[in-house]
Amino acid sequence: MRELAEGLGVHYLDRPGNEHAKAGNLNHALTKMKGDLLLTLDADMMPKPDFLQRTVGFFAENEKLAYVQTPQVFYNEDIFQYNYYQGRNIPNEQDMFMRLIQSGRDRFNAVIYVGSNCIFRRSAIDHIGGFVIGTITEDLATGMKLQSNGFDSYCLNEVLALGLTSESISDQIKQRARWARGTIQTTRMSNPLEAKGLSLMQRLLYFSNLLYWYFGVTRFMYILSPMLFLTFGVAILETSLKQLLIFWLPYFLFSVTVVPYLTNKKLNVFWNNVYETAMTPTLFLAALQETIFRKAIPFEVTPKGIYQNKTSINYRYMMPLFVLLALSIVLMGLNVGRIAGAGENELQPMLINLFWLGYNGVFLLLALLLGFERPRMREAERFAKELPLTLRYMDDEELKMENVRTLDISETGCRIYTDSILPLPERMELDIPLSQDAIRVAAEKIFYDKHGSGFQVGFKLHWSNIDEERKWLAEVYGSADEFVKGIFQAGVWTSVTSYLSNFKYTYKSINRKSPRVRLKRRASIVVDQEERYRTQLLDISYTGCRIELPQKAAMHEGKKVRLQIIGSAFEANGRLIRVSWAKRNKMTAAIVFDEAFDLSLLLGESSSIPPSKELRSGIVPAEANSKS
Repeated sequence: MRELAEGLGVHYLDRPGNEHAKAGNLNHALTKMKGDLLLTLDADMMPKPDFLQRTVGFFAENEKLAYVQTPQVFYNEDIFQYNYYQGRNIPNEQDMFMRLIQSGRDRFNAVIYVGSNCIFRRSAIDHIGGFVIGTITEDLATGMKLQSNGFDSYCLNEVLALGLTSESISDQIKQRARWARGTIQTTRMSNPLEAKGLSLMQRLLYFSNLLYWYFGVTRFMYILSPMLFLTFGVAILETSLKQLLIFWLPYFLFSVTVVPYLTNKKLNVFWNNVYETAMTPTLFLAALQETIFRKAIPFEVTPKGIYQNKTSINYRYMMPLFVLLALSIVLMGLNVGRIAGAGENELQPMLINLFWLGYNGVFLLLALLLGFERPRMREAERFAKELPLTLRYMDDEELKMENVRTLDISETGCRIYTDSILPLPERMELDIPLSQDAIRVAAEKIFYDKHGSGFQVGFKLHWSNIDEERKWLAEVYGSADEFVKGIFQAGVWTSVTSYLSNFKYTYKSINRKSPRVRLKRRASIVVDQEERYRTQLLDISYTGCRIELPQKAAMHEGKKVRLQIIGSAFEANGRLIRVSWAKRNKMTAAIVFDEAFDLSLLLGESSSIPPSKELRSGIVPAEANSKS
C-alpha cells in the first residue's frame, strides 16, 4: 500500500500502535496535517471527482459549520438485494436512513456523522479535542459533541462517493451488532438528554436513534408473545377482533399504502419486517449484553470484496430463526384443532394469537431463506453499459479489426457482444473510446459463448500503465450512481416468485473459450480407424463437438476418432473426452479436434475462420501496430 501511494503521489501515514482504533488513527493524522479542512473516507469508498467542489463552498457561507455529511451509497447489491434475487427492485437497506432520515435531521442540526464521506473544518475538531475516543462508534459521538459545542452540521443529499456494502449475512449482522452496542455505549458516555448545548429536538432525535437499536428486543418480544399465550395462556395483548379492526387495521393499511408514497418508495412494511426479523436474534443479544454486562468491544473492520464460487448455508445465522419458526409451526398445529371446542371467551383470543403467530411465521421463513448465501463469482462488480470498441488481432499475419459493443464493464474487464462468430485468439488488443480520451489495452479472452441471437466474449484487461487504468476506472465508476437508485417497485408476490424461480444451489461459471453452435446434422464416426457408427451431430465449435450415438457403440474416453458429416466435405480428426448415457437407448459423446477448423463450411459463412499460428498466440506484431 505504501508503494502504491508513493507511486500516485499520495502521502502514506501509519503509526506503531493501534490504540483507540479508527479514532486513534484519525487523531494521529491530525498531528501530521496542516489543512483547514479534512475529509474522512472508508477504505472501500471512492469519491467522485467533484466531491470537494460540491462540499467546500458551504464552509465559506457558514463560519460555524463543523462538517458536511454526504450519504453512504453502495455500488454493489446488499445481502437482501443479492440473496433474495431482487437487485435494484428494492433499495439498499441503508438508503432510508442515508437519503431520507439524515435530510430530515438536517432541519434541526442533528445530522449524524456516519464515519465516512464527510468533510470537516479542522478548527472545529481541534475545539473539541479531536475525534472522540472511548467508544467504537466514534463517528456518532464526535458529531454529537460538535453540535453540543454550538457548531452546525449539514447533510448534502447527493451521491458524491461510492463504496462496497457488506457481502455476507455474518458480516452484516456483526456490523449492525457493533453499531447497536456502540450507540448504547456512546449514550451511556454522553447521554443526549443530559448533554449541555443540545436543543430539545436534538436531544429527542439522538435519543430516538438509541431507541431504534433496541428493535431486536422489542421484535423478539413481538415474536414470543403469541407463543406465550398459546403455550401458557399468558396474555400480552388484551383486545378483541372488533378493537383490532378499529385500531390496528387502519394503521396497517396506512403503512402499506401511504408510507411508501411519503418515503419515495424507500420504505416498505413487508421488507422492513424481513430486515428486522433477520437481525432480531443478534441485535437482541447485543443490546442486552451492552446494556447489562457492558463487555468491552474490539473494533473490527467489516470484510469487503468476498469471492466464493458456491452457495453456502449460514447455519449459525439460521439456527435461532429455525428454532423460532419450528416452535411457531408446532404451536400452530397443536392449537388449530382447539378452535372448534373453544368457548365464547376463548375463541377470539385464540384466533388473534394464531393469526399473530402465522404473521410472524411468514417473516421468520423469509428471514431464514436469507441464510442461503449466493456465490459471488466475480472479482469486481459489473455494470451494464454499452460502449463501442474495436477488437484488434492477427489472422494469417494480417491485422483484423472488428467493431463491437460492450454488454457490461467492471474495473478488471468487460463483456462484449458480436452478431457473428469471430476467430478470436486468447490474447488481443482493444481500442476503447472513453468519455474524455481513447485507450488501447491488452485483453485476455476468459470465455466465449452464445448470447441471444449472437455471441458474448468476456475479457480480462491488462494495463500497461496506471494512467490508462485510472481513465478506465473513471468510466466504470463515474456513472455508477445511475445503478444505485433502488426503489420498491416489485410487489410482495412478485418478490417471492422471483426468489423461487431464480434460486439455485449450484452454479456453473462460463468458461467456454470457443462458442458452441447447435447444429443437428447426420454424421458418421470412425473409432480407432476400425469401427464406423452412424451418429447425430448435436452442436459444434472451433475446437470440438458433441454427438449422439446408439447405446451399443463401443466408445471410451481417450479413443481416437474421425468425424465425417454426411452431405458435407467436412472431416475432422480428434479424440473422445467425455462419454455419457442419454435417454431412449442413446449415448452422447464429446470430441475435441486435433486442429481448429473452418466453421464457415457448416454455417455458410464466407470468411475463413481457422486460426493461424499468430491467431493462436494472439500477439499483434509491432509492425502491425505501426501500420494501424
